[in-house]
Amino acid sequence: MGLIFRVLLGFLLACLAAGLSTVLFAWTPSDLAAMQGDLANDKLALAMPVASHIALFSAPFAFVAIAFSEARRWRDWAYHAAAGMGIALLGYLAQYQSEAPSAAWSIAASNYPLVAFLTSGFFGGLVYWLFSGRMAGMGSHGPAATTGSGARPGTSTAQKTGAGGRPMVQK
Repeated sequence: MGLIFRVLLGFLLACLAAGLSTVLFAWTPSDLAAMQGDLANDKLALAMPVASHIALFSAPFAFVAIAFSEARRWRDWAYHAAAGMGIALLGYLAQYQSEAPSAAWSIAASNYPLVAFLTSGFFGGLVYWLFSGRMAGMGSHGPAATTGSGARPGTSTAQKTGAGGRPMVQK
């Protein structure tokens, strides 16, 4: 699977997970189960437009975080979850700054919106790691690619020596 395809697929799935998490903060699973007819499906379908909104805002920040993890070959789930939460915090701050002072209800009126943003970022980062981030750095097969021991692929960390302790030249 190509690097660009893997990153884009992971990003899209992360946005869907964050969108679904955001919707579930508005309507809990028990609220959805109590709804009659297709009303629950209609509410869950809101995850798609929410995910597209999340994707539009988070794309520049996410691709910087992704490029950093790919370059450093960081495959840790905690990095991706923290990056998702950091991006979500930026979204929260952008929403906070865009509110009118005369608004009847403010995003800062309770901590619920902050928890919703951070949880959505956490799940987005976790889903990105699950589908793409745990393979970070595997798309580069250039001359700097190394194995886990630090040696270049196809080489051994132990070097054979000949008489006098000099390295042997293999032909």
